[in-house]
Amino acid sequence: MKKHKIITSFKRGLAGKVGKIMLISFSLITLCITALAIILLVQSPGKVNPLRDKNGNVMKDSISEKINVKINGVNMGMIIKSENISNPVLLFVHGGPGMPEYFLTETYPTGLEKYFTLVWWDQRGAGLSYSSDISAKTMTTNQFVSDTISVTNYLREHFGQDKLYLMGHSWGSYIALQAAAKSPELYHAYIGVGQTSNQMESEKIAYKYMIKYYNAKGDKKTVKKLEATPIETMDSLSDAYKKIRDDLMHRAGIGTTHKGVRQPFM
Repeated sequence: MKKHKIITSFKRGLAGKVGKIMLISFSLITLCITALAIILLVQSPGKVNPLRDKNGNVMKDSISEKINVKINGVNMGMIIKSENISNPVLLFVHGGPGMPEYFLTETYPTGLEKYFTLVWWDQRGAGLSYSSDISAKTMTTNQFVSDTISVTNYLREHFGQDKLYLMGHSWGSYIALQAAAKSPELYHAYIGVGQTSNQMESEKIAYKYMIKYYNAKGDKKTVKKLEATPIETMDSLSDAYKKIRDDLMHRAGIGTTHKGVRQPFM
């Protein structure tokens, strides 16, 4: 009986210690998460940095803001920057699909804000326009073209300008060009960056370049990987090639941006 009481007392004591340890651990984790949240909020408060002059003063007629507008049933996010709000509006349609490009300006400033009211629009399902409620059925080329035109019309009304300049990069050039062709009266001009015309042909050219590049480097292992997934006679990319494509392209200097290399417009 005495032995049973000792064991029961020991178990209660152990349970109490475990409970205290768990409580302390939970408190420490909560404290760390709170501290991290505060640090992130201070470093990145979710606001766009204002445009400043050489003396560090915010430019008088500038605009630098992040907005969210419901367009075609989806909350569309965009970042707008300009040294003068009266500048002509330039709508930038990013690549991907699903790769907003505003963050690249931190490393490679465009300087376009001096001449345009530059709108970095995040397409549905991407970045500021992401929502798990967006139906996959709406993620179609026609819908993206329609969104581009609808965003254009919103900006025309918002800034009181009849026409905009439209710029598309990579995938965005495919969408923007169709929007410009469908509603040319809405735009002063269309600018294509990394213009997409025949994607599969571009893939084949890149493939041949990589074979040549890695052969020149004596990287037989990588060459074998590429040769194991030939695409010259394909109408679409195989899953096996897609798995190695991006990494090998970036290693060969193909891609959006690389440290020490400046893109023509970025």
